[in-house]
Amino acid sequence: MSEPVGVDFGPVDGEALPHGLRVLLESLQPGQAPLHAAPLPPSPFAQRQDREALRQRLGFAVPGLSVLREAGQVEVLFSLEPEGLVAPQELRGGSAGVLVLYAPDEAVLEAVLHAEVVAGSASQVTSMHVSYGDPWPPAQPATLRLVTSGDTTMVSVHGHHVGVQHHRVGQTRLAWQQRFGSVDCDVTVYAVFSPVSAVQMLARCDVLIGVS
Repeated sequence: MSEPVGVDFGPVDGEALPHGLRVLLESLQPGQAPLHAAPLPPSPFAQRQDREALRQRLGFAVPGLSVLREAGQVEVLFSLEPEGLVAPQELRGGSAGVLVLYAPDEAVLEAVLHAEVVAGSASQVTSMHVSYGDPWPPAQPATLRLVTSGDTTMVSVHGHHVGVQHHRVGQTRLAWQQRFGSVDCDVTVYAVFSPVSAVQMLARCDVLIGVS
């Protein structure tokens, strides 16, 4: 039998979650993928970028997680291309992207960037991947029980469909598609929170507010 999907319980517009949605999110079990399956640290050719310089080069402002910024977390942006940042209009097939990392302090960030990844450091870093170019296929709303990669559902945050996956213990994957300026992007966040807390965090951020 099919299960209810997170979107069935109505939209999320703040920290208060519909009861049925909270129950569903709390029921999501983490995947059994090993620690090295997490998308950290960034690739050796990742280059630190200035937010304003990125906006001028890409033609849109790279989104961020305002709640983490306001909480005093360190935010660092990277391009992910081995030959340097590629603007959307320069792509000839394929996709390119930007990575945004959030860490509680510089020491944790540096440990991750220098591949000194242990549970205590990697588990404190939230990552946001923004890719543009060839888009993902549209996701179909569903609740799936996936032993290896983690249970998943879809919720409506500020009216926008967001995939929620309990990637592993202490980490939730959030994914959605969004247009920034004239550029369509795929966004993935690996948040170091439970599914309930991750959805609440996203709902409190300004990234999806006003997006239809």
